[in-house]
Amino acid sequence: MKDLVSIIVPIMNVESYINVCLESLVNQTYKNIEIILVSDITNDYTLKICKFYAKKDKRIKIINKVNKAIENKKNIGIKEAKGKYITFVEGGDKVEPTFINDMYHIMVEKNADIVCQDYYGLNEKPTKKPQKVYVFHEEEILDEYLKMTFRSNSFGKLYKKQLFKNIQYPGYEVYDDIVTSYKLFHEATKLAYSPVRKYCLVEEKNNDYNDHDCVKKIKGCLEMLDFMEKNYPKLVNKCKVKICYEAIDLFKKVNSTRYKKQMYEYIKLYRNYAIKDNKLSLNKKYQVFETLLGFNAFNIKTRLLYRGK
Repeated sequence: MKDLVSIIVPIMNVESYINVCLESLVNQTYKNIEIILVSDITNDYTLKICKFYAKKDKRIKIINKVNKAIENKKNIGIKEAKGKYITFVEGGDKVEPTFINDMYHIMVEKNADIVCQDYYGLNEKPTKKPQKVYVFHEEEILDEYLKMTFRSNSFGKLYKKQLFKNIQYPGYEVYDDIVTSYKLFHEATKLAYSPVRKYCLVEEKNNDYNDHDCVKKIKGCLEMLDFMEKNYPKLVNKCKVKICYEAIDLFKKVNSTRYKKQMYEYIKLYRNYAIKDNKLSLNKKYQVFETLLGFNAFNIKTRLLYRGK
């Protein structure tokens, strides 16, 4: 019998999306799965919809953390997971029927610790044809991550559960992956990456951030820099390039002038590393050069370009 795969689904107030999400999970072509729904306080019919599906499919288990101390829903799901492998699906998203099957077979064939896929948005299409699988070992994994070959997002990946033995997500849940994924990559000895897109990201739900959340993300990046300095000194400059690019991205998202200035200071601190990086894409390098216009000019330009996005 094939190995059990645990699908952990954090949910909260997603009644408009959860049925589509659950339909995509119960109809996976890979059948030996357990679906662990970890519920927070909900003010809509999300939990009732989940209970309806749980009655129809015994593979679904609901965990309600309303009365628990502050704890990340992913950590709760990991503790309850009985599978050899774990994947995460956000309650507002959906996946293609072969999502689990494809990653599982890559995991077994390549004897990997982590399998990564790409994702697509609501206005995009999934990948239908098989794609080349790239395999990275030990330090190569973090090197490719810092080059942004694959991202830190927890979804769209399959993990060996044993990787989480000494690793937990932080107490907060927005941008919790940025402070966790590099630790998982560090623990892995082999990672397989397939550029297929089988995970649909529902952008309306996943862009629910605020200025404080954005600051958490940049602080997570700085924690990662400390980690690299201690464990991977050869990758420190690449980490600084990533921090610069993340700060540019967050500059576009934050609203208050105070936080924009904070992000701009990080950009100034690390942008020379990005400018000197010959492997950084032209698009990303162009964004770095735009910051040389100065705070006010860059702020006006980004407000005009990204208004309403």
